Amino acid sequence: MRMRSSFPGLLLLLGSASAFAALNQPPLLVPGGVIEGDSGSRSLSFGIRWMALPGAPGPYQVQWRTVDGAALAGSDYVAASGTVSLSPQQSFAPLSVMVLGDSEIEPNEDIRLEYDVIGSAFSGSGSLWISDDDGAQPPPPPPIVLIQALDVGAVEPSSGETNVGVMLLRLGPTAAAVDVDFAVDPISTATHGSDWTGATVGRLSFAPGQTVRRIDLAVRADSEIEGVETIRFSLSAGPGVVLPRQHAVVSLRDAGAATGAAGVIACRRAVMEHDGPARFVVRRHGDSSMALSVNYATADGSARAGADYTASAGTLSWAAGDATPRVIDVALATDSQVEPPESFAMVLSNPQPASPLGPASAAVVILDAHDQILVDDFAPGCDD
Repeated sequence: MRMRSSFPGLLLLLGSASAFAALNQPPLLVPGGVIEGDSGSRSLSFGIRWMALPGAPGPYQVQWRTVDGAALAGSDYVAASGTVSLSPQQSFAPLSVMVLGDSEIEPNEDIRLEYDVIGSAFSGSGSLWISDDDGAQPPPPPPIVLIQALDVGAVEPSSGETNVGVMLLRLGPTAAAVDVDFAVDPISTATHGSDWTGATVGRLSFAPGQTVRRIDLAVRADSEIEGVETIRFSLSAGPGVVLPRQHAVVSLRDAGAATGAAGVIACRRAVMEHDGPARFVVRRHGDSSMALSVNYATADGSARAGADYTASAGTLSWAAGDATPRVIDVALATDSQVEPPESFAMVLSNPQPASPLGPASAAVVILDAHDQILVDDFAPGCDD
């Protein structure tokens, strides 16, 4: 497989080196790949997603086009081009190129993709890839490191402080040292110094062989009824590391809340697409003497409902005195495409009677067989 990156399958900023240095942002182009087949044609899916760009901060249009790489238009694929509109509200445009099957034994081939943002100086390029299935199977791509951040919920102590750890898990190869930087996001609602103490910025270093690191903080007691407050840590890492979630959230609940609410966890934060479903567990916390209902719904991240998983939504209800956890299973789609890790979330909303939610969402990462990531993350309290 001929790639223009030493990390096949990663989400990359596919632009110039100077643009990458200036932006330091998630990618505009979501790459893709497919096995060519022996005859006919099949769709190679990819996409373009929203990000705020210098010189084009508002809604904008992106012109894209295919250009021959090792793959040739007319014999290996059907040339394509187009224009898509993107905004924070229309944040992802799914696209595809038709790949032509044949029975020839040939190397894996790439299709070059170029794009321009209309009204901006920003332009970029990248590669899609076609995997040959007629000769000997090519070696798998090299393993990649995935760092999964886990949200955590905590109850304020009645006095003193309670220690809390935000866990970061390394999935995949462990031979190299890996650094992950963190900083408290300004959208956090819990106040540093009065609600909690700990580092607001720092770096976690995974030594060779180390798979778990944590951001340590202390939650302080107070007598105020504040509902759920949050501490959001933004995360970043260097090349060769995938962060499916670029943040981790600590949800703080009052110790003496009169009404119990609910929180959601993902039993496995990383799931192979052929090893689904993705399981979420919703638990009540606090006082369960009253009846409670809460709405739930899946929300797209880089994974898309209908293509990568089956959308799910509904209402969960508990009678007075019932604190039994509720289980939501979300079916995953299995396909032959070579894809980077993709994620989606389960989101809780509209608790009745009105009461705090925490954590109000949980994300899961979908991996395919090409990712070469070791999946060993399983949340405590979940039955397999």
